[in-house]
Amino acid sequence: MKHYVFIRKFHKSAHWGGCENRVCRYFKDADYSRNRITLMATHDIFTREFSKRGIPVEVASFPLSSENSFIKNFRHMFKLLKVLKPDRVVFVQGSFLDFRLPEFLAGFFITKGHVFSLEVLGAREPSLKTSKRYFKCFSGLALWWYKEMFFLALRGWISKLTLAVGEEVRDRMVNWYHYPKGRVLTVATAIDVETFSRGDEIRHKTRQKYNIPEKDTVIISTARLSGEKCVDRLINAFDQLWMENSRCWLLLVGDGPLRPDLEKLASEKVSFDRIKFLGFKENVADYLRMSDLYVLSSDIEGIATAALEAMASELVCVATKTPGPSEIIQDGVNGYLVEKNRAGVLNGLTKAVALSDKQRNEMASNARKFVLEKHTVIPYRNNAVELLGLGDPRK
Repeated sequence: MKHYVFIRKFHKSAHWGGCENRVCRYFKDADYSRNRITLMATHDIFTREFSKRGIPVEVASFPLSSENSFIKNFRHMFKLLKVLKPDRVVFVQGSFLDFRLPEFLAGFFITKGHVFSLEVLGAREPSLKTSKRYFKCFSGLALWWYKEMFFLALRGWISKLTLAVGEEVRDRMVNWYHYPKGRVLTVATAIDVETFSRGDEIRHKTRQKYNIPEKDTVIISTARLSGEKCVDRLINAFDQLWMENSRCWLLLVGDGPLRPDLEKLASEKVSFDRIKFLGFKENVADYLRMSDLYVLSSDIEGIATAALEAMASELVCVATKTPGPSEIIQDGVNGYLVEKNRAGVLNGLTKAVALSDKQRNEMASNARKFVLEKHTVIPYRNNAVELLGLGDPRK
């Protein structure tokens, strides 16, 4: 029986999001007659969820190292993994820089090369190469930049496989950070189109619960309330939209470290009584069904599973031009792609609200059709469970 150790790092507080849902889906499909899985995390937000979902995965503590030293960080990770004795290590990278080279190396030596990386968000552009000038004449060699790029690239070379959640996520690692092309694979994302679908009865009941009239326009965002999601730009854009169209509501489904700051921002807006913070919800599909428009206002994204769920629910999506949304949304056909700023989000919302019923239904229908065609069945070669060796080889 092979022992897999998945590692998830939260830098401050921990809140459930798309990355956690994705990993849970992998765990749900794993073959536990042949594999044992341990999830090592800095915060345990998993045990309760695993129990509810019937997932037999052990949860272990992953204390963060307070050291800023290559050797000490290597030793820290090596000692933790040595206790668990894994055959495989999977680094779950919520962002591209969650785990650095020392941690990858520790996993590499413990497992004799069986290290994997799951990349959920698109990598940010490399640092700008700059160098000092000596005697005001001679330019330096920018050795710091080459060192940084080498250390980042080496993670990809020592990994057995790097699994990217989208094509642009993959391309950024290959083109910008020179990961080996043959070992960076895009894994498919499947949406449960039965759960995420239009439901008029649930729509009416949920609207009644929040005293929202049937003819009003409900805008929803389902996202972790953290910095990269840029929910503040959505709140600012909504407030300006509401001044022109007071029959709009904004629902924010999700939790995160910025919730107090965002609630304060919303309280200062003239539209504050139309902005509802609903927190983490297990039945996200019901809230999508009561809505008309979906907004993803992030600075960085992966394949945007939340947007696919909204599209399957026949909502008109407004999303910023980031990896993920750019792969699934054809601007003006099955949604709107907008610039990564308040004006861009406002522009997209204004267009979406102005659609006639016929135009909105056509765009929503195109969105669901895209999901049905591209994101309902996972090909064997793109199945993360199979690529990691967690599936049943007899199937």
